[in-house]
Amino acid sequence: MTKDSVINGVKCSLLICFDLRFPEIYRQLYKQKVNCIFQSFYNARQKGPSVHTHIMRQTMQCRAATNHFWASCANSSGYYSPYPSCFIQPDGRIVKQLRQNRPGLMINRVDLSKKFYDPMADFRDMVIAGALSNGPKIIKDRRSRITTQL
Repeated sequence: MTKDSVINGVKCSLLICFDLRFPEIYRQLYKQKVNCIFQSFYNARQKGPSVHTHIMRQTMQCRAATNHFWASCANSSGYYSPYPSCFIQPDGRIVKQLRQNRPGLMINRVDLSKKFYDPMADFRDMVIAGALSNGPKIIKDRRSRITTQL
């Protein structure tokens, strides 16, 4: 697990590229009340588009929205990098990005007072605690009990 730091009142954590593949890591950081993830990538050895082009930033958007935290995603600016560095807010929206395959600097602000769309807010902690439904009442009907029949 990562070492968390607090920067100007924002609890932050640093992850590396391969960590993206494990949603459990992000859930643990949510439980630790992390506000912002600094996710460092290095995809500079590719010759052109790959699966990373289509899934890496999108997966980070999902991780940010699912766990409702900010994410700074820094990638290489090498000859070919399959996606540019970006900054994601807690609803999963990319709010800034650099130009692809070009060096650059991005400065962002994490504003913990801002409110973002979070349809999971009322259910996230309950589901993390083990309730696999979207409400406090467990559904008990025939179709829920008999799962081997159509």
